Amino acid sequence: MEIRYSKHFRERMKLRGIDRELAEDVFFHADVHLEDTQTNTLVAVKRVIITGREKDIALIYKETDDEIPFITIHPLREGQVKSRIQSGRRKKHGRS
Repeated sequence: MEIRYSKHFRERMKLRGIDRELAEDVFFHADVHLEDTQTNTLVAVKRVIITGREKDIALIYKETDDEIPFITIHPLREGQVKSRIQSGRRKKHGRS
């Protein structure tokens, strides 16, 4: 399957100082993959060091038969993953 970087994703990477290597590390070595039940997207989350601080990074993506489009990437607030799971907005996905 081919990874495709959307224009928005590339803009967010640049804005947030995230390179392709880090983005792919988040996807391929995520601590957890989740399904967002509101947006019908998938979310890879990994704890990384970025801008000198340890943070959870969320990479939002979809899966099709022939490609994985990366939609956006952003840091999460502390506890955000847990609260979204508890609220039912996100649930574990098969990649986890």
